[in-house]
Amino acid sequence: MPEVFDMRCPGCAAPVDFATTKCAYCGRSVVITSLPAAKSIAAADLAKLARAYEADLGAHPDNAEMSKSLGLAFLTQGIYDKAREKLDAAIDLGFDDSEVYYYAAAATLGGKKPNALSRQMVEKAKRYLDAAIGLEPRGVYWYFMAYLNYDYYARKHLRVTPDYRACLASAATCGGVSPADRQLLFDMLGQQEPAELAAALGGPVA
Repeated sequence: MPEVFDMRCPGCAAPVDFATTKCAYCGRSVVITSLPAAKSIAAADLAKLARAYEADLGAHPDNAEMSKSLGLAFLTQGIYDKAREKLDAAIDLGFDDSEVYYYAAAATLGGKKPNALSRQMVEKAKRYLDAAIGLEPRGVYWYFMAYLNYDYYARKHLRVTPDYRACLASAATCGGVSPADRQLLFDMLGQQEPAELAAALGGPVA
């Protein structure tokens, strides 16, 4: 459960608490719980939320839920370094949420293709994904791992276990990957889905 404390709605300045996801007065989001939720917020309101979170974290630095919310606000805006910093803070506070690791893996890539990064950074993203999969083996987590192993290892003709084909098989075993999840993943990464991976799932997302 989120820690309950007072804050001001970034939209109308009404008093709210962080356990409330929406302001009772203006209906704006107060807490960001997922990336789809963040993407549904207007850019101006998202920027206001980020500023409000940063101010309130000064008084409540041990609030993992708020660190996650701020990390998602930054990730949605493409501010990858700050997103990873706040998501790491949530992880360091023991936030046992597979999505935090998934989003941290995305932030680690910094909006770049894996093959343009150092092996050290790719391996760091893979460790985040390993943690996410260990907590909750979702198809989209395995698909993200397939992307890393394809774009970095396969394209550089390097061996890795499991390879991207095995990761795709694991994604299918874990319920598959919906078109919405695929779109959200590559929007979050700021990249195009590779044709080879899209073909394995029946073609690109329409």
